[in-house]
Amino acid sequence: MIGVAVGLAFLPRMTIPQRILRTVSETGRVLFVHESLSQRIRFATGGATAGLVAEVERLGAARVMLIAAPAVAELADLMTSGLPIVLRHDQVVMHVPLEVAEKARGGHRA
Repeated sequence: MIGVAVGLAFLPRMTIPQRILRTVSETGRVLFVHESLSQRIRFATGGATAGLVAEVERLGAARVMLIAAPAVAELADLMTSGLPIVLRHDQVVMHVPLEVAEKARGGHRA
């Protein structure tokens, strides 16, 4: 099972590389993928739903865990319709307490 987090991103202008800022000024869209050892972030202005579907397909995921705060539940439902969501976790807080993370992690066994 893979985890998918849906949320709203607010990126300070100074954190976006100059080559991307040029693209934004020319097209009005921000598109980039950031990969680290533990995660892959795909950001696409106006293309989040298509990007999410593409990532699930890229991973060959048949079971997806959706992580979305109650405030974005309706958006998350729209973005993930048609995906094989098997578990939803909505106890989203900044700097997740260990108990909340353990509860979410344990949900995949349900």
